[in-house]
Amino acid sequence: MWKFILKTVILLSCGFTQAAILSKNKPIPWSLPESVTGISKLSIDCSGRLYKVSTSPSHCSHCFGVIPAGTGTYSLFYAARNGASLDYDTVNLYTFSMSCDDGTTDPTTGDVILHVIPNFPPSFQDTSSIMTVSSATTAGGQVYDPKPQDEENDQLTFSLEESPNNGFFQIDANGVVRAKKSLNTFCSQETLMITMEDGSNPPVNKTITMDPGGNTKPTLRDWNRVMTIPENTVLELPITDNLGTDGSCILTVNPPEYSAYFDSTSRCPQGAASRIITPAGGETFNFEVHPPVNISLVLDNGNCPADAIWVYLKWTDVPDPPTLTLNRMDFLTKEGLIEIEPEYEIKDDDNLDKHVYSFVDPDKSNPNFKIDPDTGRIYTPKYYEMNCDKDKDGFIFEVQVTDQNGNVSEPPVKVKLNLTDVNDHRPRFTRRFDITPSVYADCIQPFILVDLSDDVTDDDCEITNRAVEFVEISSGSLSISKYGIVRITKPPIAGRVDILTILAIDKGEPPLLSETETISILGYPCPTTPRPVVYEPDHTHNNNNNGNNNNIDNNNNNNDNYNNGNNNNNGVTSIVATVAPVAPVATCFFDYPGNVASIVLAAILGLLLLPLLLYLCCRFCGNACYNCRNPPLKTNKIKPNKLSGDGKGKAEKKKPEEGMAEEGEVVTSKKSALVENGYSNAEAGGSGGGGYSSENGGGEGVVVGDAEGGKTNDG
Repeated sequence: MWKFILKTVILLSCGFTQAAILSKNKPIPWSLPESVTGISKLSIDCSGRLYKVSTSPSHCSHCFGVIPAGTGTYSLFYAARNGASLDYDTVNLYTFSMSCDDGTTDPTTGDVILHVIPNFPPSFQDTSSIMTVSSATTAGGQVYDPKPQDEENDQLTFSLEESPNNGFFQIDANGVVRAKKSLNTFCSQETLMITMEDGSNPPVNKTITMDPGGNTKPTLRDWNRVMTIPENTVLELPITDNLGTDGSCILTVNPPEYSAYFDSTSRCPQGAASRIITPAGGETFNFEVHPPVNISLVLDNGNCPADAIWVYLKWTDVPDPPTLTLNRMDFLTKEGLIEIEPEYEIKDDDNLDKHVYSFVDPDKSNPNFKIDPDTGRIYTPKYYEMNCDKDKDGFIFEVQVTDQNGNVSEPPVKVKLNLTDVNDHRPRFTRRFDITPSVYADCIQPFILVDLSDDVTDDDCEITNRAVEFVEISSGSLSISKYGIVRITKPPIAGRVDILTILAIDKGEPPLLSETETISILGYPCPTTPRPVVYEPDHTHNNNNNGNNNNIDNNNNNNDNYNNGNNNNNGVTSIVATVAPVAPVATCFFDYPGNVASIVLAAILGLLLLPLLLYLCCRFCGNACYNCRNPPLKTNKIKPNKLSGDGKGKAEKKKPEEGMAEEGEVVTSKKSALVENGYSNAEAGGSGGGGYSSENGGGEGVVVGDAEGGKTNDG
């Protein structure tokens, strides 16, 4: 009531039916409900132009403006805009400072006072909290009227929330609750929450309980338990509840496809004190095939069906062995970290069993291979290399699974695996290279120094991967072809060391390079007078080779040992070229000024000591002086030089585990000799030039002529 009185007072004090006149001492009153919509206007007389100078407070100030309303009349208007509107709780009084300027006299000023009339929320007149529902109510019939009311007669909206939501009730536009369907099946209490809104205030809620009265459901007390039944057992389920005769039984089987397993004619006869549900036709349930079955029974009395009673049937298992099959048994993969995942298929009536994969006989399986017990994946924990043997690079694994009861699949499946080669070995040299430069005269002619074609190998299996050639390189007077032929292409430069890099590369993908080896030669000035050359047998090497020659046939019969790196020094021939010391040529000796000075000083000293020497000789030697002045002639004796090997000029292949060539010897291949720490112009099977070797201060002879046997002259 007090709300109505407040609204009446405001409207009576603020209402105007004609245009207001600005007055400095008397504000113009104006009132608007906070819920007003559209455009509201206040007419003000002004013979000139009317201005709104200010609005206080500023909330929603842009909602107000001034527009002409006719001759000598303007309107101060309000219109909600940009989401802002009148709100009693925010601002309930506005003051507008206005000015009317006719252009001739001082402007007339005055204020307009706007009172905001509050909008009061709606309410429910009915205060009931529970309502008894008649089961005779049909669809659309009135169930409950909460009597909604709004002081401002605002447009009201209603909504209804039913709990539990069984779809019995609905609400109309006037807030009246009505039946959504016949209420003869409304058998238990529900709670309704009615919500009412006027668009200006927060929603108003009312909660009421709907009670079915005497329209209740029957209660069944049997079943409601889990039964565990062995699979393949004939099933009988008794019902001991007295269901009565005023209703019908509703039996539901879940999953529904198993409803046919039960007798549908005698499962719920009317009026019996007990009922029995038996399988139709003697069907049984299989643990591995059939899931658990839930059976529910409902008594429907025509209005309110009873709550369902239920029995949950579970089947116990009789363990069966699994069966393992394989869609594909042949696999081809690369060597290395091997991993294959066969597509197994397990058939097991005990489909919930956990299965473990294993090899049938792990002791007979290749120990490098393992099997994942969970997935059957076959793999190698470490990098696995092929044996380059078809019989050793193919594998057959017998795989089985074991269930959690210890039953093993029969028969096992066979997984066949064959490997392909990966280019994972770089070429390697089967001989050692001496880092000491070999000495050659700067006057020799080009010739083949050594053939390395048989001194490199590759441990890969596939033909392309193990095919090897040399990287063609030239360095100074040396070069190597892709076939491994090392040549002296031009005379070396005296005093300069030419170093040739030796690299082999295979033809795999990607191609791999060998480690780097080098061959080097040292150029030396060619002597003015060629020295005679003698062959000096190398007794040390002859002894070794004599012993090793007995094993040549063994090496020929054990090429596998050679390929596996078990190399011996059998059949290696070393040709040692030694040269006698060469006295400096006179013309060359006097090219050095120091040598000339030394000779002059020695001559002066000799002239000074000669008289003393003659006196002492005559004084103490007597006749012996004669012998001193005429010494007897001596005969030069030449010791035989060492000749390494059989002197045929063709060396057997040197094995990888041989040591470096001894100082003063030269390791040669089958086509030529490589001279080390000596001086040679000998080409395998060719004629030699002139040169000398200086080894630890001097040699013992000079080599000339054919490498297979020349003449020896006195040094």
